Amino acid sequence: MTPTLTRRGWILSTCAWLVLCLAQAPLLTVADTKHDLVADPWGFLHQALSPWTDVFPLGQLQNQAYGYLFPHGLFFALLSWLPDWLTQRLWWTLLLTLAFAGTVKLLDALGPHGTGSRASRLVAAVLFALSPRIMTTLGAISSEAWTIALVPWILLPVVRILGASSPTRRQTATAACSSAVAVLCLGAVNAVASLAAVLPAVIWWVCHARRPTAWRFLAWWVPAGVLACFWWVGPLLILGRYSPPFTDFIESAGITTHWFSLGEVLRGTTSWTPYLSDERQAGAALVGEPVFVAATLFLALLGLWGLSGMSRTRVPYRHVWLVMLGCGLLIFGVAGPFSPVQDAARSFLDGAGAPLRNHHKFDALVHLPLVIGLAHLLGRVSVPGWAQRGHWAHPEKHRPVIMVTAVGLLVATLTAPAWSARLVPVDGYRSVPSYWTEAADWLNDPANGAADSRTMILPRAASARQDWGNTRDEPAQALLDVPWVVRDAVPLVPPEAIRGLDGVQREFDTGAPSESLAAALTQQGVGYLLVRSDLTRVAHTPGARSVLRTLRNSPGFTEEASFGDGDVRIFRVGGADGASPTAPRTVHTDDLDVVAGGPEVLPRLAAADGGTPHDRVLTG
Repeated sequence: MTPTLTRRGWILSTCAWLVLCLAQAPLLTVADTKHDLVADPWGFLHQALSPWTDVFPLGQLQNQAYGYLFPHGLFFALLSWLPDWLTQRLWWTLLLTLAFAGTVKLLDALGPHGTGSRASRLVAAVLFALSPRIMTTLGAISSEAWTIALVPWILLPVVRILGASSPTRRQTATAACSSAVAVLCLGAVNAVASLAAVLPAVIWWVCHARRPTAWRFLAWWVPAGVLACFWWVGPLLILGRYSPPFTDFIESAGITTHWFSLGEVLRGTTSWTPYLSDERQAGAALVGEPVFVAATLFLALLGLWGLSGMSRTRVPYRHVWLVMLGCGLLIFGVAGPFSPVQDAARSFLDGAGAPLRNHHKFDALVHLPLVIGLAHLLGRVSVPGWAQRGHWAHPEKHRPVIMVTAVGLLVATLTAPAWSARLVPVDGYRSVPSYWTEAADWLNDPANGAADSRTMILPRAASARQDWGNTRDEPAQALLDVPWVVRDAVPLVPPEAIRGLDGVQREFDTGAPSESLAAALTQQGVGYLLVRSDLTRVAHTPGARSVLRTLRNSPGFTEEASFGDGDVRIFRVGGADGASPTAPRTVHTDDLDVVAGGPEVLPRLAAADGGTPHDRVLTG
């Protein structure tokens, strides 16, 4: 068959995706996945080579940082000489181009003449690349959108080889390795998202398992897939064995599955974040604006109609697409609001199945079959050629013109969040202010001694959202070489350490003087405090005023430096008597007092001892 796009067509389509991405908040860097990935990609990748870091927050096993080594982190590192915002837009361009191209090639490979017409295949590919799932995550967490974009590339070799009449051994091995290379390119930022991206190909193989070619293909595919995942499975097992149970402190299944009604699942708007926050502009529009709700529902109905077999011809491999769609609906429905086993499913997702809690990662199982059905259905629409250009003067007399106009309006509506420049999250920034760099340089200077203790960033904030822009991660994260700590939404440290942080934070939140606070910080190894005054209210922070009031009225704190217009201040912690932080030491258990409570009571214990550090055993 004739390919849908020629070489010239591929070049023009890539340029179109580039223009679309460059139009998204030009010159502004946005909070996409990891701040370090943009600000210091080589430093981030170097640090990711070690499973343990002592730099932040109190020493931790890094949560799948190794997953960024390839391809996400490598892309940003190789292009680190470009402006940060431009590197982000080029990454998004690559992602959208791959999603579009993979869908076009997959549609071409379905049957001797492909699925639908050339025009309908292009429309379907655009709608897959700009699906609600991708538009919701592209600017805010592109590592998840990336796995969706590669789904067609993982599936394509499977479709081709299992559809061939008598492939050779070499062709079978090449197809298996090609699919495995696509799996390798998924990276390992999120293991469940990678699993979800492979699942459509697995379903396709299962539906063709009776063919002898399928087993020969599997003999190559499984080892190649294992090799593609081997580099990250080992570190993941180590993380699961030793990491604190941070999944106990993040979103619950009741939140992540709350919006799993049939309509939302078919629309592709199952990600829970846009329902609670307007940070992701495209996602918030898709779940909240009636025009997008109606358009995405209409698209889902058209896709179902194309798959149903009620059209003149049946879509190639209809049974496979229906099985895939059914698996997707089952995965979403089992914990949905109308499921008879909802309580049991949610209990599982809040327990042993916590990694599977965010079902929206399986969106491709639903959206890809619907896009295939749409391409098949729209293949019946006749596009007026150049010889019929006069028909556009009187569209009411020519049905093809009316149909093409209606499809064009539907596509324009469905993709409006993209061409209206809403793919980016809110609060982009041109650059991190210089006072952050100056403060980090001061702390990194060996002459100031910050490397011998730990620096606490105050006030606490769920995420770093400043009045000059949203970095989500702390701006200091890519700047500091000395150990530091902050009480953010979920510190990846043991619960006991989090309780200790909370006890100190409560003292700062009151704004009242504390005789024991310096001693409590000393016991936690904190020798310096970095107080920032540029957080916004939406960062869920008590603000800097109470912190500064406590520091200036409590003994044991000395302001060492100030940067900007007082935007960042550095205080030295000397204990209640002005002494330096106590060094680690060995004590005899006979000399320890046993009290009821936990690490959060350390400031109160220090107060009971007259503001001096005292050895205790905490229980409870």
